[in-house]
Amino acid sequence: MKPDPKNKHKKKKPVDWTGFAYPKLAVKLSPYEYSKLKQRVHALDGWHCVNPNCSEIYRRSELHFHHIVPRGRLRLDISENGVTLCPACHRLVEDKILCLNFPEIIKNRKKS
Repeated sequence: MKPDPKNKHKKKKPVDWTGFAYPKLAVKLSPYEYSKLKQRVHALDGWHCVNPNCSEIYRRSELHFHHIVPRGRLRLDISENGVTLCPACHRLVEDKILCLNFPEIIKNRKKS
């Protein structure tokens, strides 16, 4: 029996990143600029975890900055590529146990 050619090259649906601005050239931020970026993203997210099911309360210094597109891949150090997560949710997202709709979270966050 021959394999079905239609099923041979099924492509996964890409995430819809329409409306997100990406820089033409990736630039490495200085530690000071990177710290300011993290503070800006935490402020946009109201200084709490963006997981709607998370009820944990953490101090501001304990919050994590999560890159939606991994930093090592494209070095997109922009606010549209980051969200605020608590340590527990960040671990679950990194381990691919928790899946959040990041494009929707970014669209719904407060603009400053």
